Amino acid sequence: MEERINELEKRLEKLEKIEKRRKGLLIAKITAIVLLIIAILVGGYIAYKKVEEAVKPYKDFIEKQKDFSNGVDKGINSIKDLFN
Repeated sequence: MEERINELEKRLEKLEKIEKRRKGLLIAKITAIVLLIIAILVGGYIAYKKVEEAVKPYKDFIEKQKDFSNGVDKGINSIKDLFN
């Protein structure tokens, strides 16, 4: 009977070790996934800022063209009003 109890205790110790290992791996996996998500978000934000910085001169140029177009349209409309 004592042998059976000792055998069961040894099995229990092995199972507890396995459970500790599984728990440690689970925590490591969850931590890695969270860090990966954070890295993706930060990387995406940095890439967005770099693209915005690279596109800014073109946006400014387009805005200047729109302002020029609006000025020309206003000038043409004022000339049309003179003749009407």
